[in-house]
Amino acid sequence: MIVNFSNQTHELTDVEVYLLDFVKELFVQHDEVNPVKGYRICERVNVHCEREGINYRLSEPRLRKMVNYFRCNSVIPLLATSQGYYVTTDKTLIQLQIESLCQRAGSIANCASGLQNFL
Repeated sequence: MIVNFSNQTHELTDVEVYLLDFVKELFVQHDEVNPVKGYRICERVNVHCEREGINYRLSEPRLRKMVNYFRCNSVIPLLATSQGYYVTTDKTLIQLQIESLCQRAGSIANCASGLQNFL
């Protein structure tokens, strides 16, 4: 859980864990030539939940928590660009995603360092 974002980043709920396989199957249908936006995955999951009588609505922040789970646990090689999410085994594309994540982490660290100067 991340401070100031506890509603969005708390651990996966039992329902979310139950939905992981369904969400994974939605992602694996998409590759680099047909990526999918997060809101589309949420729509599909929410329709599924409604049909199955599951009292749950997936939001994009909670979808990102699932994405984090897939990546941290090496479930699927799920990548994201401004065009959307997709799955690939292309080592070059995976390396570019790793580079992007490291750059984003560095940017966040720089922000924290800048704010540290006010203390």
